Amino acid sequence: MSSGPGDTFALHVRDALGISTPTADSIPPLTPPVPRVHDVELPETFGPAWDRWWAQSLVTGGAEHVPGRWPAGLPEHLRDAYDQWRPDRTSPEATRHRDEAMMSFSESLNEVVDQLTEELGHTPLFEFDVIEIPVQGQFWRRLRKNHGARLGGAQGLQQRHRATGISDPRARAAAEPLPWSMNFRGDSTWVISSGDGGTFALFVRDALGISTPTADSVPRLTPPVPRMTDVEVPPGFAQAWDRWWLESDPSGPGREPFGLPDRLREAYLRWNDPWSPEARHARDEVSRTFSASLHELITELEQELGHRPIFTLEILQIPVEGQFWRRLGPAKVLISEELMRSRNVIAPLESVIRELAE
Repeated sequence: MSSGPGDTFALHVRDALGISTPTADSIPPLTPPVPRVHDVELPETFGPAWDRWWAQSLVTGGAEHVPGRWPAGLPEHLRDAYDQWRPDRTSPEATRHRDEAMMSFSESLNEVVDQLTEELGHTPLFEFDVIEIPVQGQFWRRLRKNHGARLGGAQGLQQRHRATGISDPRARAAAEPLPWSMNFRGDSTWVISSGDGGTFALFVRDALGISTPTADSVPRLTPPVPRMTDVEVPPGFAQAWDRWWLESDPSGPGREPFGLPDRLREAYLRWNDPWSPEARHARDEVSRTFSASLHELITELEQELGHRPIFTLEILQIPVEGQFWRRLGPAKVLISEELMRSRNVIAPLESVIRELAE
């Protein structure tokens, strides 16, 4: 499940100008209420143009910062009015609200998944997108088969599973990344996706004692992984592991090496069951602390640049020893969970985001 904000600017324009169409009227007003603007003239086609704008923003986002998508005749001063209306995301109240919303939604989602797992006899396999909008009331609408909308905060959790042909659903899940990853989004101008898609590959490295320059360049997992000395792998497995690791990304691992022992999947779950209360608590703690550092950094950059930074960044988070950081590409970094829980993450994160945003 991925969760992120819808394009609030389009809804702000609707409320400020009093746009009324079947599409516009089907969504509750924003909260806090938007002051009406009466001293503007709009073309007759503005209502239908707003409908198209809103529908496009649900798919692509970015309506606020791409004037070419704005309906013809949209008053430019509404952009400044939107900035004045929007609550200060850096305030203690806003930060507390985001954290509470994230924790509450996470708990409810975990409860639903647990119930479905017990009922179905296996972990549910699904993909689902949630668009969050700050409107009045407890609003929900299903937009299409795997797309919904709800009132919520600015953070989300993502769940993805893919069948691999293994009979035990819990062992099958071990063939994939841990089932949760995080999306941190910023009013359609920036998004950071964070996931642990490479953890299983690192577990295999530690369990089999694989040693190559690539494997040795990443710290060992924590807690330590027990060595498995009674398994055999084909020649060239270490080089195949290098390829597997380099192909991993936040949403999932790369192609598994040929000859990977099936026993390692079950051993992986014994080492760290992703569904345990301890694992869930650890994920929530990483999300909460990293989100606080991230929004502090974004606020400082926004004040310095004079505009909201526009960028996309992928984070491959790994539970390894120490505060580890490595830049894998222009918009992809490798970070240890220990560093993500520390304010020390701000300095390296700033260097990357500053480069991407300028």
